Amino acid sequence: DWLLYSLCAAMAASTKQGLVVLVAAALGLWLQGCGGSSSPSPAPSPPAPPSPPAPPSPPSPEARKWSEVVTVPGWPDLTGKFPLSFAVKAGSVVYVSGMQGMDMKSMKLVPGGVKAETQQTLNNLETLLEAANSSMEDVIQCSISLVNMTQDFKDMNEAYAAFWPKDPPARIAVQVAALAGNASVEIQCNAALKGRGRAVVKVPGFPDLAAKGFPLSFATKVDGMVYMSGTQGMDMKTGKLVEGGVAAETTQALQNLQT
Repeated sequence: DWLLYSLCAAMAASTKQGLVVLVAAALGLWLQGCGGSSSPSPAPSPPAPPSPPAPPSPPSPEARKWSEVVTVPGWPDLTGKFPLSFAVKAGSVVYVSGMQGMDMKSMKLVPGGVKAETQQTLNNLETLLEAANSSMEDVIQCSISLVNMTQDFKDMNEAYAAFWPKDPPARIAVQVAALAGNASVEIQCNAALKGRGRAVVKVPGFPDLAAKGFPLSFATKVDGMVYMSGTQGMDMKTGKLVEGGVAAETTQALQNLQT
């Protein structure tokens, strides 16, 4: 109301030019009072797109100096073909890739099934360990993957046992759905370097596994580390699984481990 009264007073007392100026000023004040604006507010800027992640840094020479890739004269160079090394030495241990029964010249599986594949695999392992300043006697633990445990375990076990007539390494054996290259068996082992004092762990009251046809030790040790075989819920006096299902087997397995 006050604004309109001011406009009327100004219109009565001013010239035509002054009237135009006063009307424009009054309208500006009125619009400001109502929250208006003579021009629309600019739209907000869209958020900036996120920066792309930085590419991973290559391993530093400082990190690699603590380990060494093992190469074998006459074996193929895997660079650019497979992202792995046959073995790596770090500290006092040789860490070997999973190996199959391949002729290392042709890189094809040997014929003859799981027994021939196991023999070839362990022949390859022996050659590789010699190149790494280790040996079969220094192997501390092996993991065996079989496609058909029921059908192939016996033949694999016989071929495997021939390589460790005394103090065999700790061992794990499992069944898998399939292996690359249509292999029947794949074996991965770790070994101590020569002269590191690898020893077998013997437990009073536990059975002699080698005498029962199992070429494995309950555990081995080297440089303060203990390497265990796969342990199941067996009563170590009877050599049979305890009754009661998985809970009872787990309890028994861990009690055996503790012993």
